[in-house]
Amino acid sequence: VLRRGCRCLEIDVWDGDESSSSSSDSESDGKASKKSGSRREGLKSKISGRIKTVKRKVRSPRNSPPTEKKVPSEKMAPEKTEQPPEDLSLPAPWTTMSTAMRAEPRVLHGYTLTKEVSFREVCHAIRDSAFETTDLPVIVSLEVHAGLEQQQIMVEIMRHAWKGLLVNLNDFDGKEIESLPSPDRLRKKILVKVKWAPPPDKENENGDSNNPVEIVQTTSSADDDQAPEDRKRKKSSKILHALSEFGVFTQSYSFKHLEQPEAKIPNHVFSLSEKKVADVHETQAKALFDHNRNFLMRAYPSGMRVTSSNLEPTFLWRQGIQMVALNWQRCDKSMQLNEAMFAGEQGWVLKPGAYRGTDLDASAIPRQTLDLTIELLAAQDIPLPEDERQSKKLRPYVKVALHVGQPEDISKAAAENDKGEQLSFKRKSKTMADASPDFEGEVLRFAGIPNVIEELAFLRLKVQHDKFGKDELVAWSCIRLNRLQQGYRFIHLLDARGLGSKGLLLAKITKRFS
Repeated sequence: VLRRGCRCLEIDVWDGDESSSSSSDSESDGKASKKSGSRREGLKSKISGRIKTVKRKVRSPRNSPPTEKKVPSEKMAPEKTEQPPEDLSLPAPWTTMSTAMRAEPRVLHGYTLTKEVSFREVCHAIRDSAFETTDLPVIVSLEVHAGLEQQQIMVEIMRHAWKGLLVNLNDFDGKEIESLPSPDRLRKKILVKVKWAPPPDKENENGDSNNPVEIVQTTSSADDDQAPEDRKRKKSSKILHALSEFGVFTQSYSFKHLEQPEAKIPNHVFSLSEKKVADVHETQAKALFDHNRNFLMRAYPSGMRVTSSNLEPTFLWRQGIQMVALNWQRCDKSMQLNEAMFAGEQGWVLKPGAYRGTDLDASAIPRQTLDLTIELLAAQDIPLPEDERQSKKLRPYVKVALHVGQPEDISKAAAENDKGEQLSFKRKSKTMADASPDFEGEVLRFAGIPNVIEELAFLRLKVQHDKFGKDELVAWSCIRLNRLQQGYRFIHLLDARGLGSKGLLLAKITKRFS
């Protein structure tokens, strides 16, 4: 996805197989262990038993020289591994009898059957791929489920893997952050979005002790959609201050409401579920829009999307939300719209003027009435379905949809314009034959479409194979309206997986705003 221009990744990080002491008793780890297979549990139990046996032998007086009876068991570690003096200000990374057996954080989608990968491998992949196609910055959003000791290992891994790529406040005069820099000033930089935790030498709001394991900001990992009483029953996770320091320009805070004190911090980021965004928009639409003119916000799919279906991004973009999380493994409508938004833009798009922190307000956003005509002339080299080898057996037709407003604009069969006339947002051509058909100049017309914001409206064209049962998508293209040029145009087609193809669609475009 980095090579395809994605500039914001979410990484769910969990404890390694050998749980650290700070997290082994947590409720989340208890649930995770129940989800693990019996073979893994048996292996962990066997390894744990062997380690305990070795430790007992090491601690036995007859196995230690007389002058080293009080030396801890870390003396069994390889000679090159130096154990630092005990420091209560930071939890030391968990190790076994060999540093090769040190448990490292792993990345996976929690409580699912997804395969895990090590956090170190993920960091190396980001380092190697982040700036292959563009040097504009990448935001790495950390969803931390790991314990404190594993978080310290995360800190070590990121500092090593991303050396020279992380943001240093000293590069920006080392002053207190008053506003966010432009992406141009952050070229070849990795921005880490992570929950903020106060320094260990400062008491928290409850005046607790200075123990660094206790003095961290607790952040609820409960979903925004849950009721308050459900959140209270869940045990809060803890974030290590050393890890939270990576969030220089992207400090994450739990969202409660738009008037909370953190909402005024220049480098704060709120993450809201799609349902939470809809709820806030219903009661505080203007406040939500005004917040996102000056500060960053991220939206993510509901946890109820168990099939990894995607949310509707256009509604969220119209609220000024900058980061909309999508499942890239599905080439669906949402991913097609995402492709149209960012195609050729190197992952960053400048929002319309009224959407930025200027003196203009939402009422100044130009909304126009659209008349659009698409005259289909011909197509060439349309990709074939996977189970089809003969181009003459392809029966293609073109399906066109306009995305110009709220999500329901497309899902409804029709809507009304200012005159009360029925408006349809979908068109369909006749079915033709062959992978290079002649569409004979068939005209698809959209007339009098009101309240269109050109920078946030999209034309989606799908080439479908007409067959018995459900028709099959074979190629598509999606274009932002302000980039749709008039006249005779060759429209390049992507295949059903979203990859480039030789397919072309020749059409004559007439676009008029009033």
